[in-house]
Amino acid sequence: MIGQETTGPGGMFKALRTVPVILDICRDIEELAPNAWMLNFTNPAGMITEAVTKYSRVRSVGLCNSPINFKKFLAEAFQVDESNVLPEFVGINHLHWVTSAIVNGKEQLPELLAGKGEYSAKNVPTLGWDQEFLQSLGAVPTYYLKYYYMMTEMFDEMKESLEKNGTRADVVSRVEKELFELYANEELEEKPKQLEQRGGAFYSEAAVHLMRSLYTGRNDIQTLNVANNGIFDFLPADASIEVNCVVTSEGPIPLVPQHIPEHVKGLLHAVKTYESLAIDAAVSGDRGLALQALAHHPLVPSVSVAKVLLEEMLEAHRRYLPNFF
Repeated sequence: MIGQETTGPGGMFKALRTVPVILDICRDIEELAPNAWMLNFTNPAGMITEAVTKYSRVRSVGLCNSPINFKKFLAEAFQVDESNVLPEFVGINHLHWVTSAIVNGKEQLPELLAGKGEYSAKNVPTLGWDQEFLQSLGAVPTYYLKYYYMMTEMFDEMKESLEKNGTRADVVSRVEKELFELYANEELEEKPKQLEQRGGAFYSEAAVHLMRSLYTGRNDIQTLNVANNGIFDFLPADASIEVNCVVTSEGPIPLVPQHIPEHVKGLLHAVKTYESLAIDAAVSGDRGLALQALAHHPLVPSVSVAKVLLEEMLEAHRRYLPNFF
């Protein structure tokens, strides 16, 4: 099976470990700073944001660096300033599509679908999209959708990478060990090169933009993870979605997308079903819910595989999953 720290079974177990920790932090926020905003980019960001919405009273917004990176990619592809581009995002965290790309007031989505530039990230293999498929899709998928649309090719790529460099987790562990050794030097003044391997570019810029807009009420448009509340009529109201929002001093107001391709709704609904089940399992420690979450994930091939995987992974992560034991 394929995936990484936010996608597939790996992403699920990251959520199972992380949701209870974040909710414990939320208990402190509720007591000590009830009016504060939690700006979350702990991964899997959409699931964590949804868990906070469902199981706490904390005001929370989820952030991802993928939208801000796409905006920079779009500005560079058309050689304009970032202030002159406005992409429209439809979906959930790490499962979104760009359905419009306004550049200098003109729709440039057809140019992108015709192959103008390749949008990717350090932590996802750079396999190219099939142009005929993109044209018929009518939207630019996030690079994380390669795990779903190009499952066989991604499996082969990850297997080859495993033999050369180890798993994605091995690579990240090595990078973080090296980073902490560098950060021990109080005189370090340059950004370490190792950060470029981590796949988190421009998180700081996205976070500062959001903080500034919440504080000053700039009413600008940012792409954020917020509660659905009817924006997508085929998903629950409390589901976390990733869409363009107007950021006011009272919080983000999600904008209804102009166009939601009919043929992406099924995958969106399937992955959101898995996410919601996994969140409830993380909070309750219910193995039945965890099994349902895995079995309904599009990247898990069968119930029998899900059962074996669940038991092995629960045991492997036992010390980090007290709710299940």
